Amino acid sequence: MRVEEFHQILRATGRYVTPAGMRKGRPQRAGFFATWSYAWCSVSRVLAAARAARCGEFDAMMWARIVFVAWRKAERKGGVITLDGFDHLTQVGGPVVYAANHMSMLETFILPAALIGHTPISIVLKESLLRYPVFGPPLTQTEPIAVSRKNAREDLALVLREGRAKLEAGRSVLLFPQGTRRPVFNGAEFNSLGEKLARQAGVPLVPVALQTDFQGIGRVIKDFGRVDPSRPIRFAIGEALGSEIPKGERHRRCVAFIEERLRDWGMPVVTDKGER
Repeated sequence: MRVEEFHQILRATGRYVTPAGMRKGRPQRAGFFATWSYAWCSVSRVLAAARAARCGEFDAMMWARIVFVAWRKAERKGGVITLDGFDHLTQVGGPVVYAANHMSMLETFILPAALIGHTPISIVLKESLLRYPVFGPPLTQTEPIAVSRKNAREDLALVLREGRAKLEAGRSVLLFPQGTRRPVFNGAEFNSLGEKLARQAGVPLVPVALQTDFQGIGRVIKDFGRVDPSRPIRFAIGEALGSEIPKGERHRRCVAFIEERLRDWGMPVVTDKGER
């Protein structure tokens, strides 16, 4: 399957599930081989992106094609990927602000393969990623919004300024309001930056719930953790929340959608009453 066919499926049905034909036997066991194999695929995709960037051929669709290979590799390792709610985006027809929980490097790497089918996107990410050898140059060409994480006030101003410019140019913005990757979701740590940017730019806020513990957080290199093919990979896109909704209520609905989906998936969620 090519990424263009993948996008057609999303637009026509609003969802995607790993085809049964790719689920041959039991998934590979978590461990060195599964981790090394997926990591090598990821590195090869980065090298392909770097070559395309040097040749001036790296654009949104090239990005989608390259990372879709990693998406399919995760499936071949035994991972079952489910994405639903894409029909909410087809009803919008323009750029949006995506606000997602953050669990691993996986969503940063493969989620754009799906979202680019709606509009080009810019990701809010840490500035240090742009300095990675090989990985940095193509990542820079995706037009990210890079924050230092040293001064919260300056980062806020940067995201609001650059984010609005991206949205006005027709690019959606994907951000992770938790700031750092966490296996347990705590709504109190999910800031309202997405709501602020969406309101300033006059675009819908779209909540995204995800489960990506297929790839863990690394002990030595945080971005490259252990792969467990038995863990499902899930992305759920919520209803687009328009600017007619009061800002506090819009943020509350965004958090509530993510909490609800994570609970449905059996993932732990922290509330004011503790973890459950």
